[in-house]
Amino acid sequence: MIRNGFHIISTAQGGTGTFSKWSDGLLLYELEAGNDVHTTISDLEKDVSAAKSVQNGERSIFLSDIRQLRHLSRDKQQFISKQMPGFSTAAAALVASPLSRIVMNGFILLFRPDIPTRLFDDPEKAIEWLKKQAT
Repeated sequence: MIRNGFHIISTAQGGTGTFSKWSDGLLLYELEAGNDVHTTISDLEKDVSAAKSVQNGERSIFLSDIRQLRHLSRDKQQFISKQMPGFSTAAAALVASPLSRIVMNGFILLFRPDIPTRLFDDPEKAIEWLKKQAT
């Protein structure tokens, strides 16, 4: 993702994608194509470790680009929901289609993350919302 006026401070490879910490405090996750179909809890644990490593023990706003996500089982959704507050203060996810939005809204309603969480199809609108959550 290109963000004018900001630069990446650090990155870490997780089990399913890459985490980048940006100069404005945003933590960005980008799912690698095809990594969702055979994802294991071990892969997600690697993701959590990567997220925490670029955060240096801090929590910040979190943008998850999951537009390539095709499937994620309930147990993995629940795992993610419980782990997000350990590295983020608010989360926004980028989704690609109306069907993805329905599925992910179900995830949010079912597992009720302990942090503000919302879905977007526009990265700039997602970042704008996240920055409001940070104040």
